[in-house]
Amino acid sequence: MINKINFLGKIHSVQSKKNEHFQAKPIENDCFIKNKSNDKKHHQFAKWAIETNFIQSGLKQSMTDENTLGQGFTNKVYKINGNNDFVIRLAKRYEGLKDIDISDYNIYDDEDEKLEGNYGQCVARVKSEDITKPTIEILKMQYGKANSNPPPSAIYDENGNLKPNCLPYGAKERKEHYAKSLETLAYMSQESYNDLIKALLAANEANYKFDYYNSNNFLLDEKNQKINIIDLEKNNGIEKPDFGNILYCLCNIDYLSTYLSKIDGPEMSEEDCDKVFENTVKIINKFSKALIDNQQKFSMEEYEFVTKMLSSTPMSFFLRTFSTEEKCKKLKEMNLLE
Repeated sequence: MINKINFLGKIHSVQSKKNEHFQAKPIENDCFIKNKSNDKKHHQFAKWAIETNFIQSGLKQSMTDENTLGQGFTNKVYKINGNNDFVIRLAKRYEGLKDIDISDYNIYDDEDEKLEGNYGQCVARVKSEDITKPTIEILKMQYGKANSNPPPSAIYDENGNLKPNCLPYGAKERKEHYAKSLETLAYMSQESYNDLIKALLAANEANYKFDYYNSNNFLLDEKNQKINIIDLEKNNGIEKPDFGNILYCLCNIDYLSTYLSKIDGPEMSEEDCDKVFENTVKIINKFSKALIDNQQKFSMEEYEFVTKMLSSTPMSFFLRTFSTEEKCKKLKEMNLLE
């Protein structure tokens, strides 16, 4: 068992909309066409779409500004009129299929039966045989507010310029959302963390792994006490989940220095800084206990874990040492390190 950690020391986002829904990035080039729209067997969405004549009477009608749920680097996500279980994902440059003839589009059922549960995964594609026309992905609806903040690469272009409609990395709104996310995670039940580890293991069994480079790939459903996952990619089925890197993503440890900075954005109060630090330690504690409960461990082969998470000050307080050698020794004694 891991004893509760009490914080004894002192240290000198874009804000999410209410009830916001987010979705995973579909697996590019990894899905296979199982059934065309005129075949006999269909999964849930394909069956519904055929019965409601979705392509001709619902596709473009759903892709409006009012139906926009969110957008990422290159894609935009829309809710579907008359269906709350799935969403539409399309490249932003196509502007909701404006001026594109979809009369030759068909539905292709791409649901992977091995991947049970909801990871915001792609379940179908709507496309034409004309390869010059865009493909529309249909994803499972996933619920929760985006955790913390995305990496700087999502906010700034390759020249370091702020992308349109984005707040600076150190903006007050981003700092506040980061702190709120940590507070939500810190007070999630231990069962929430156990369920998260089980979900990651289940995805791994189905040959998928979690993209831990963007903290937004966790969705925090505070009402249902769930830490939901989006954005999976194909795995070879041999590698285990990178739990150390996943913890790094969950805590968004990279953002801690920005939050504490007096130069990068507004200075936060000493009380707020202490609370962020304390909540990060609580998250480490609960995540570690969930690993023990599920017989899983960190690995020194995980780059972000070794270079960023393990060396972080919150991890030092959790393990009560600043020595990397001592940290590794204690983690092994706790049965948390391979």
